Amino acid sequence: MPHGSIHMQSPVNRVSHREPAPAACYAGRVIAPLSGVPRRVRTGFGTVALALALPVCGCSAPSARPTEPTGPVEATGPAKTSGHAAEQTEPAGTRGIDEARAKEEAARILDAVAAARNLKATSAVEVTVTNKADIRAFAIENMHEHITSEEMALQGRISARLGVIAPGASLEQVLLNILDAGVLGFYDPKKKTLFIGDFISTNLLSQTVGHEIAHALQDMHFGLDKRMKPTLHRADLDSAETFLIEGGANAAYFAWVTGEDGLQAIDDAVLEASINQSLELVSIMSESPVIARSLHLPYTAGAATVVRMVVQDGWKSVDALYDDPPTTTEQMMHVEKLRSREPARGIRFDHEAVSKAFDKPVVWHDEFGEAQWLALLADVESAAVARRSAAGWGGDTLVALEREGGEMSVALAVVMDDRSDADELEASLRKYADERIEGDTLLVRKRDTVVFASGIPQGADRKALGSALWSALTVDAREKKGRR
Repeated sequence: MPHGSIHMQSPVNRVSHREPAPAACYAGRVIAPLSGVPRRVRTGFGTVALALALPVCGCSAPSARPTEPTGPVEATGPAKTSGHAAEQTEPAGTRGIDEARAKEEAARILDAVAAARNLKATSAVEVTVTNKADIRAFAIENMHEHITSEEMALQGRISARLGVIAPGASLEQVLLNILDAGVLGFYDPKKKTLFIGDFISTNLLSQTVGHEIAHALQDMHFGLDKRMKPTLHRADLDSAETFLIEGGANAAYFAWVTGEDGLQAIDDAVLEASINQSLELVSIMSESPVIARSLHLPYTAGAATVVRMVVQDGWKSVDALYDDPPTTTEQMMHVEKLRSREPARGIRFDHEAVSKAFDKPVVWHDEFGEAQWLALLADVESAAVARRSAAGWGGDTLVALEREGGEMSVALAVVMDDRSDADELEASLRKYADERIEGDTLLVRKRDTVVFASGIPQGADRKALGSALWSALTVDAREKKGRR
């Protein structure tokens, strides 16, 4: 079955404070990492582009339509000094891309993007123009390559219990709605083909193709298809690789559009602003903001980390990550954690004891990860506060419990680097529970560890339940990590 990769486009962005650049495309590696969904739900692996109007890089406010480049543009690639993408001769917003034009654009920029990424193109990239109906069919097919309808429904009930989607809502439909809102195209590594939507604006063609060409280069050298199968009960591990692939594609695109100035021309403050904007703007742009944030973070936070790695150590340091991938989203959100390969701290519930405490069986268990906590907490906090609350993550575990036809319950435990980190997480999580979760919840902190439960059985002794959860929890010892 083909795979795909989610591609999100932003109408307003700046790669540096002094040089405007075209809106970048986010490639969300079709394994949409979802906050509140304790398993990677894959919608394929190529590059599916979601036009959700988010800034890629910079501090500009959103606008109703894509802004046009304002500086000199060269038809043969990024301008040598300005870093702009190719000139678009049609008026902004012109619709309709034919296959000849798409093929011409891919051929024009392949070698240029390859040179910027420091990876040689080992073959041509096939290009096909497709339509929304076929893209939707592609997404549905690939969404179920590694997950059944029953498993998807289970993940939906877990998500609803955590306030990520509305009770009774279909997680599959939520994902498809997000895709339908702005799919631009995708790269399919099985067919070695880049698919472009026949409906996209011509002024978005260079951005879309540029990002997808970066995925084609990744596929040529590192093999994307083999990286698609989920690791059962290791959602954060899988998400970390998504950050590498999607963040790496965005960074390659940035390297192309910045031209001779290179990635070092991107102010670190601009990278930080792009992360903050991706967290905050989806609150007003999506009916499922936690999921939308989770989809966007690999392309902002992941890109920021890859950019910083390249500036410090060159592209070879990024290439090495494909042989020894990151193991947590914490590593992919903090470059110093990635460089040191700081591991997650072991933490787990005794499932039999938790099942006895809730009087229902465990139906799923997984890990959550810093990126998922961030996407969740940003629903009730500013980006700055949410990032502080999620930072200092040490490790976590999740169990879901449910009787057939009964109410879902979810228990989470997270260990932080120190007590002050746990204090910050506790405060934001308590706010989230109060404002976003229906029904009774339980939240208790002891030292550097927080235990949280949603879906408390009616009439349950809360004190006894809390004690049972703590008794069922094991946290491995580890040397104290340095605070960011």
